[in-house]
Amino acid sequence: ELYQALDCEGGGGRTQIKFRLLRSVQLGGLVNEIETLPGRTTSQRDALVLLSESAQVSVIEYDPGADNAVDGFRTTSLHSFADHDAMTLARNESRARRRLRCDPQGRLCAMLFYSDFLALMPTREHNLDELFQADMAESAKAGEKNAQVPAAANRLNRGGDVISLLEVCKLSYVRDICFLHGYNEPVLCLLHESGSPQSASRGPTWSGRLRDAKDTCGIKAFSINTTHKRYPKLMEKSNLPYDAFAVKGVPGVGGKCLVLCSDYILLLDHRTMSAVAVNRFAYPGFACEIPMDKMDEPRGGDQQHSMNVLQARKNAYLVIPEVVSEVSKIAQNESAMMLDLNDCKLTWLECFKQKEGGGFGRVHGLLSLKSGQLVHFTVRIDSGSVRTSTASKVFEFKSCGSSSVPSCISVLSDTLVFLGSRLGNSALLRCRVTSSGSAKASSKNLVEEEGSLAQEVMDKSAVGEGNEEDELEKALFTSEVATDHDALVLTVCDRLSNLGPILDMATMSTDSSKKEDVAVAACVGHGKHGAIAILSQTWRYDKLLQVDLNDIKFLQTVHSFKGDEKDRLSEEYFHAYLVLSTSDSTMVLETKEELELITERMSFVTNFPTICAGNLLRKTRIVQVYKEGVRVMRGSEVEKDVGCKDLCEGQQSEIVDACVCDPYILFLLGDGTLGLLEGSADEKGRVVVNLGSERRRNVTCMSVVENRGGYFGASESHLAILCDASGGLEVISLPRLSSVFRSSAVHEGFKRLEEATSMKVEDGGDQRGEASLCVAQIDCQADRLTKELWVSFLLSDGFLYVYRLDQCQRTRGFFFSRVNILNEFLLVSEASSRVQRKMVRLENVNGHYGYFITGDNPYVVFVGQGQVRVYSASKDGPVTSITGFHNVNCNHGFVFATENGQVNVCNLNARFSSKFSWCAEVKHVGSTVHKITYSAETRVLAALVSKVIPYRKRKPEEGGGDAHATNVYAAQEAAVAAEAREESFEVQLISAETLEVLWSHALAPAEIGLSISSVYIKNQTDESMSSIIAVGTATPRGEDYPCRGNVYLFKIEKQDIPNAELGQPRVKWGGSLVSTKDFRGAPGGGGVHVVSCLDGYLLVGIGIKVLLFKWNGEYPPATPPGYPDIPQLEQCGFFDSTLFTSSLATVKKFVLSGDSMRGIHFLRWLDQGNDSRKVLQLLSHDFSKPPIHHVQFLIDGSTLTIMGVDMFGNIRTYAFDPSDPDSFKGKKLLGRSVFYSGSRVSRVGRITAKAPSDSPAATVSHRIGVCLSTYDASLGMLFPLDETTFKRLQSLQNKLITSVIQVAGLNPHKFRQAKYADTAPGEAQGSEKILDGSVVWKYLQLTTEEQNDMARLIGSRRETVLKNLRALSRSMF
Repeated sequence: ELYQALDCEGGGGRTQIKFRLLRSVQLGGLVNEIETLPGRTTSQRDALVLLSESAQVSVIEYDPGADNAVDGFRTTSLHSFADHDAMTLARNESRARRRLRCDPQGRLCAMLFYSDFLALMPTREHNLDELFQADMAESAKAGEKNAQVPAAANRLNRGGDVISLLEVCKLSYVRDICFLHGYNEPVLCLLHESGSPQSASRGPTWSGRLRDAKDTCGIKAFSINTTHKRYPKLMEKSNLPYDAFAVKGVPGVGGKCLVLCSDYILLLDHRTMSAVAVNRFAYPGFACEIPMDKMDEPRGGDQQHSMNVLQARKNAYLVIPEVVSEVSKIAQNESAMMLDLNDCKLTWLECFKQKEGGGFGRVHGLLSLKSGQLVHFTVRIDSGSVRTSTASKVFEFKSCGSSSVPSCISVLSDTLVFLGSRLGNSALLRCRVTSSGSAKASSKNLVEEEGSLAQEVMDKSAVGEGNEEDELEKALFTSEVATDHDALVLTVCDRLSNLGPILDMATMSTDSSKKEDVAVAACVGHGKHGAIAILSQTWRYDKLLQVDLNDIKFLQTVHSFKGDEKDRLSEEYFHAYLVLSTSDSTMVLETKEELELITERMSFVTNFPTICAGNLLRKTRIVQVYKEGVRVMRGSEVEKDVGCKDLCEGQQSEIVDACVCDPYILFLLGDGTLGLLEGSADEKGRVVVNLGSERRRNVTCMSVVENRGGYFGASESHLAILCDASGGLEVISLPRLSSVFRSSAVHEGFKRLEEATSMKVEDGGDQRGEASLCVAQIDCQADRLTKELWVSFLLSDGFLYVYRLDQCQRTRGFFFSRVNILNEFLLVSEASSRVQRKMVRLENVNGHYGYFITGDNPYVVFVGQGQVRVYSASKDGPVTSITGFHNVNCNHGFVFATENGQVNVCNLNARFSSKFSWCAEVKHVGSTVHKITYSAETRVLAALVSKVIPYRKRKPEEGGGDAHATNVYAAQEAAVAAEAREESFEVQLISAETLEVLWSHALAPAEIGLSISSVYIKNQTDESMSSIIAVGTATPRGEDYPCRGNVYLFKIEKQDIPNAELGQPRVKWGGSLVSTKDFRGAPGGGGVHVVSCLDGYLLVGIGIKVLLFKWNGEYPPATPPGYPDIPQLEQCGFFDSTLFTSSLATVKKFVLSGDSMRGIHFLRWLDQGNDSRKVLQLLSHDFSKPPIHHVQFLIDGSTLTIMGVDMFGNIRTYAFDPSDPDSFKGKKLLGRSVFYSGSRVSRVGRITAKAPSDSPAATVSHRIGVCLSTYDASLGMLFPLDETTFKRLQSLQNKLITSVIQVAGLNPHKFRQAKYADTAPGEAQGSEKILDGSVVWKYLQLTTEEQNDMARLIGSRRETVLKNLRALSRSMF
């Protein structure tokens, strides 16, 4: 995605900076790194260098006006290193870390891979002579033609040198690279961990062996001469701290670099080094004071045990001198700040250059810590050498607020900084430098000013994240500590919404009567960004009122102004009337606190259906358009009637369509004639309606928009967009109806609609024959923030094309570019629709703007800030009409009518967000939601949530145990006590409708929740089945202490609400603990990682074991005296896995057990009613033994397919076929395919495919697939397909890969091949048996001609391919 920081008009005429999405492109691979390659000549553009997962480097430029651009991007060069020997070695190694860096002057690009190999790729003009020659050539061309010259491509030279750092530079284990500033040739600095020559053991070290090797890192800088292939060494420093992780070149200062460590920041050049210590762990001694009085005294042991406990507590935060780096001896002491620099992000600020007059006495930077804290730091660069002493203060730090947990940070301009976050929302920050005296006052004013500008949008669009947004808005402030230097003030301009990683998810039903209408309840984010999100492809809203009214074909709300001018222009002014139209009449409802039918008291024409209604003269007049004419009213009084005879100029015709946009009324007659009425007021305040003299012929549809952005260079206040029967497009200005833009063949769906200068049009219409496809509806609207013009075309076959107005920078000409809709598969509607398809504009529906498309399969389209989001709206069946609605009881809502005779008044709740490709309701909880499940019987969500609470005392350890275990136990307790807070886990019951917490149960101190599941268990005492929430926990204490696990069973039941208010519910869902069982010691002890159910029994996975329990109820029957009591959970079966049970899946009496390192085991439960015959029998297992993290079943009628997902994200499918000789009589699972999902999978849930038809005979689906969630905030679905459809779509997929140009040259087929997979001999490991949906759905983004050609290449027809895609989309969504 490519965004632009754009200046927009805010409230009160002030300017605000907002994000605008320029392009969103689906790439054919995963991009690991992205860098900017600066242009080196006056006409060159900056380019983007992409490093893909397959070690391919792509250079692309954003040039939407270029003829060879694909989706606005053109690829200038491609470089692949996938076949290099180093990549072959690194393919299955954890050291396959890759880094991409570009020279600040655009001369060279360097790629590091496998930590020991470096690829150097010079640019086309990488030396001064070539730069001067290119500039002179471009100047000569521009002088000869006296015109602008197309920009030369910014690209890298072919080939590139790959050098072995171990052989050439004598170093290895490179952690980071950077380019240094101020040299005539590119100078590359490498941060490595090759060990110190003085140390006894060279190579990497870790915290466990710091006594032997602690300062193992170093840096080396080399000058790069690619012409002669020489790399002279310019700088070398060794004995740097072992935890150094990043190196940054200091801008504007030649030869200096900054090295970031966990506890230090180092400034180095070829002669000197300075350092600063930022926390107490950088010096020997006690880093933190231990509150011994908050912990209980040791008990139950001898005196030696008590002494060991006290000593372990005291030394919990002791830093011994042997592990402290030698850098501490010269480091500037700033340890009181207690900054943890581990994984922090750094960028250099440019806003101080103007304040300091361009000098380089000080260099300013912004640190973003992993806690979200923002720190402004200053490095003083003297004119002479920097001395290695602490006498002069080189570094200065000052906290300047808090933000989202960072994943990247970048400077966009002198005053703008982008703070990207993977866990929360990314932020666009404005930097401002103020003097020390006015820093405090200006920071408060600036935050309030910027906040008020942004709040108008954020309160409405960034929903579900109010707590986080308020925290970020209040936390970005300047420190009030007095200083002699200028202060940095940060304000939030805009944010990019982000769900964050999906930690877990559960499928849930959105309609109790339709089990196939499902949504996904997901645990997203982490820490303060944690939230619960309900994700669905269906538009979700709250119904406020439902009225039975049959045959409603049209709805429209209108204003009737009677107040002040200020109230008239306000969006908060309520609607006065709701106009409803049936097939042959019109009704009017008054929209006060209650809807009241007042048709008899109004002057509307009621014996004809209303075609259009609206307001004129700043909401003081009401306009009704019907087929016989136009009526203008003031309240209930008629002011003007214009008959159809006056509009038709004596011809026999009727009005078939109209648009009202103050002060114009645009009407369309049945013969295709377009006319215009203009409303005004005379001297006495009476309305005057003038009929325009100009007409347009052969028009099929039209739309009107305000000319807010001066589109096409027109100065008129309004523009109209017209389409004719042959697909011609024309933009005219009102009221003269003069043409400002023309194009042809809109129905073909071209990527660009350019002005057709040679198009001959008579009377405003193309006289060519009518095409088989035509534009049935058109809608245009201008973005209220960015002023972008959006035009949408609804074709006669149900397709929707969305275009955005762009301008070529070279020719200054205007053109429309087609926008790729991510949810375009929802737009695959049938060619015919029983309910008429209409595009109805929606404005300010709880802060959302877009339009609604009625019909048999309705959907809604939201447009804003460059984004287009499409959601299905078929929840209530076919929709005949819709309109926005705003009154005292429905704040900026909407009203829609359905085919079954219902009118619904609805509103979007505050949690609704249209910023994602799936419709989302986000509830920010401010803590981490680890696991979630859904109880279908009670429609309640159960989640495992961890949050920070005050410290709770632990139970003292009993004496007599191992000394190492005692030290671990005591040290952990002391560390938590020193923090004065701890992370506590609890089980929460959450309402699926409101996402409010209904009930919670806190776990014991140090106990963490690992698994949760809604299970059906049989009570062996009374033979009843119960819906139970099963929770698995663990209490880990480290390697030297045995882990203890527990299983808790909770029953959801209704509970009374004490002191309930009048009119409020008196009961709510709550939980009660009915059973518990602990697991300690070995064998069979440890954390309970998986819980499930099997045929009425409880199935749990604990370490290596799979255990099966029967439940004897909360109160088991009593036993005779002398016999042991019957436990609540009694073990009745087990199976020993190979290493570690990571996941379980069941269907009927079959079990899949996934092992985290040793593949899949396929089991069967044998239960013949006899205790001696109850056993978990191993049927088959995977011989290749991949590291499986998730397992599930795929069901297609009577065919059962086994699916597993390994730790790398590869989706593997297997078959159990004892009749196949290769299966060794069924003992081996036969691998069928391996398909790379693109990311690590966090959860796999089973989901039932929707029935292929809505008829009663096809209401049951026999296909069950899976829904996958990943840690990269993405969802995927996998369903079985019939063989005919699969082969046709597979041929289509192959043609799309080979025939369609891929942006950045990334190959989707290679991307989906298995990653880090060891192929067993004779086993199929390809991805040919799984379709890639991201490729198949691109068929809808082709033009109509390209779709016909593509279908012809695979021996099919376009209609047949679309039929298969329609069936596929219906089954999934």
